[in-house]
Amino acid sequence: MADIPDAARRASTITGKRILYGRNATYLTVFEWERDGHQQVAWPGDGQTPPYDAAKIGLRLFNYPTGQVRLIDFDTGVRTPVHRCSHQDALFYGLSATQVEFVNQAIHMAYPGDASLHPEGTFHHSETIIGGSRVEFGFAPRGSAGHDLIAFSGRSMSLHTIHDEIVAGGKRRTFNPGALNVDVPVFQARYFRFPDYAIFEAHYPPGYRLPVHENRDEKIVYLVSGEMTVETGGETGTLKAGDVYRMETGQTFAFATDAGATLIEVDGSEAPWAYTYKTGS
Repeated sequence: MADIPDAARRASTITGKRILYGRNATYLTVFEWERDGHQQVAWPGDGQTPPYDAAKIGLRLFNYPTGQVRLIDFDTGVRTPVHRCSHQDALFYGLSATQVEFVNQAIHMAYPGDASLHPEGTFHHSETIIGGSRVEFGFAPRGSAGHDLIAFSGRSMSLHTIHDEIVAGGKRRTFNPGALNVDVPVFQARYFRFPDYAIFEAHYPPGYRLPVHENRDEKIVYLVSGEMTVETGGETGTLKAGDVYRMETGQTFAFATDAGATLIEVDGSEAPWAYTYKTGS
């Protein structure tokens, strides 16, 4: 994804709060192309006329002090220009688009449900086979991710059934339900562990509740579908598909979903907490 000029960023960004109603964010049409090794960017109203070979994408931006979320729409056949992934490490999760990803010398077929990391400093671009959307999370680079595409074929990974438990001191633990001899509410999830990052795809059933607890790590969450009420750091809001929220390290967090919800959670902590599923004897 390109570095968006400041004027375009201001026109399309919502920012400043932990809970952002992204479904209401300005939708921006961006054109990208390359000339003489340099990437060019234009958008309606900036006075530029994009050339015939410019890639056209749709974009919504959400900014936080520690990261950024971009919801990107691609038409079938769109080929983004080769450009450097600058200033951020970029983590992608496929919502509905099918694409070929190129990062330096690495190539990966990315389907809905797949995840990938494009480290800062790499040259990357994509070719869209089937049009659709992807969500991108950007964080300040950690420095140890390497310089090639790191990818998971998430669609082929099994969903784990998980139980949450809040223990003494407001700490959250996760269990395989078989480890407990009680009838407990469960949800299903996939977990992708990257160098310095983690992506958590979670599917919560109707009526699921997670009590107030202390959040261990810096996380940014994109709500894919459903609806949920979230309390984080003293802010409370009802979120729907397309909304975003941030959980800061050491702050309290809780949520409830009456109708069920699917979300993508990215752990941008320097040493992310790996979910460990404890089993019974």
